[in-house]
Amino acid sequence: MDTIQALRWYEGDVSGNDPLWSDPKAYVTFNAVFFDGIENETIKAKENKRLNPALLIRWKEVYGADGICAALFSLMQNCPLKKQYHVRRVERLYDFARIQQCGHTIAFTSTSDAPHFLKAYGDKDGIVLLQADLATGTPAIDLSAVLPQYAKSEEAEILLPPWLGVQMIEKPMQQDEIAILDRNGNPPAGLYQMIVKDMVLPEEDGSEVQEDLITPSMHVYESLNMKKEPDPAEIRAYIQLKKQLRNQCVRAWKQCRQHTH
Repeated sequence: MDTIQALRWYEGDVSGNDPLWSDPKAYVTFNAVFFDGIENETIKAKENKRLNPALLIRWKEVYGADGICAALFSLMQNCPLKKQYHVRRVERLYDFARIQQCGHTIAFTSTSDAPHFLKAYGDKDGIVLLQADLATGTPAIDLSAVLPQYAKSEEAEILLPPWLGVQMIEKPMQQDEIAILDRNGNPPAGLYQMIVKDMVLPEEDGSEVQEDLITPSMHVYESLNMKKEPDPAEIRAYIQLKKQLRNQCVRAWKQCRQHTH
């Protein structure tokens, strides 16, 4: 997988009509797989964010050994940050609670080197403001430094990996920060300094992806996209499939690390 193509896909700099490669919001579905349960997906569907079944049926192109996820990991490990950054993020309240509980990022996490919070990302049900100081050598991607042409340069995005150890320390909010509202017009639940630590790589159980789980898992997306309650048996299949896909990602990270060192 071409690393620049993978990064452009994540950024949403896409074209054409391929169900996988032309989705400008593919990261919505891509990152949902890293969360346990289906709460993340349910909240996103409520926020009118579409879940794309193409990422499941074509999982090898996304989460496989030579897929998009592996290409992003390769960039993070081979081209870590060349300087220090002070970054910001408007985080979904549910996702923040999970990160705080786990002590690490759950999924790929977009932050911004811009001098202010990006209010456009307040389109969530409940928000928390995050700040972080990233040291030189952090396994992350500065999109402006890596992409030959950066379509969304105003976002000044620094992309963090899943499983990056973090500790949250609450800080007082200023008036301009309180004025950042979620999609329901509510102010942030808080402002936190995110202290970045070492990677916390999960154990992978060696299981492979079971193809018979894919169709029921796609049905879960279709139900949520139509604001319907998914079938419980299909939810169980999807949760199992997600664990198997995450195993693929853990292996991809380890594989990249072996090639880097």
